[in-house]
Amino acid sequence: MTVKIFLAVFATWASFVIAVFLIGLLASGFLRAKIGSVATHAMEISMSIISIYALTFIMVSAHQIDSVRHLYGIGTPRVLITLALELLIGHFGMGESWARVRRFYEIRAGHLYTIVLLVLLVSPYLA
Repeated sequence: MTVKIFLAVFATWASFVIAVFLIGLLASGFLRAKIGSVATHAMEISMSIISIYALTFIMVSAHQIDSVRHLYGIGTPRVLITLALELLIGHFGMGESWARVRRFYEIRAGHLYTIVLLVLLVSPYLA
């Protein structure tokens, strides 16, 4: 993978962070009061998935990446960086216990963040 592609991957990932942050602001500031927590969470995750896929599609198309190895080489670090960032911010930045931070990834409890991580991994290949 060239430096140019690596920088594009990082820029795309940073765009995800900004998009998901803005979606979170919209959800917590407006939607939660109107449609409730469960529906807001599902809508927030759906909007995040759409933005991740759209930005990934643009990046993969612009750089004409077609090697399966490179595509998963893009997805895997994105998942690891995202997971590390979320866990570190949750634990150290927000003072949450590790157990509480981990609960955000429990699908059986209704949390859908694991699906976002899966989309981060496979979206380069699907795009």
